Amino acid sequence: MKSGQLQINELTTILNQHFQWNKARMACFVGMLIALMGVGTVNLAELARAFPSRAQILSRYRRMQRFFSGHWIDNNDVARFVMKLFGFTTDYYLSLNRTNWKWAKSTSTCWFWRSFIAAQPFPCIGCR
Repeated sequence: MKSGQLQINELTTILNQHFQWNKARMACFVGMLIALMGVGTVNLAELARAFPSRAQILSRYRRMQRFFSGHWIDNNDVARFVMKLFGFTTDYYLSLNRTNWKWAKSTSTCWFWRSFIAAQPFPCIGCR
């Protein structure tokens, strides 16, 4: 088995502990995460090109569209996952903030998770 496939399997195993989704939905989500790390944008057309699959690009694009149109991601599940991922052991409240900065002709978008108790923001996805 290739090391890339091992990483996909490991990521799937970790996410399955936090999100109770069926195998096809989880495979699509993991594929989107891997593509997101490769292209650094949430544009589905760009993600479809980097999506790890042998299917045609248009099929990958439609698969991601169906994922978002037919599935609701519970914010509480995401918050619990992030808290466990960063090792928080006590009760905290999280907020998600997206900030856009424009400098000359370029635009940067940053995502921040903020803990209300510790009040220390840290980037979740980072800047682009």
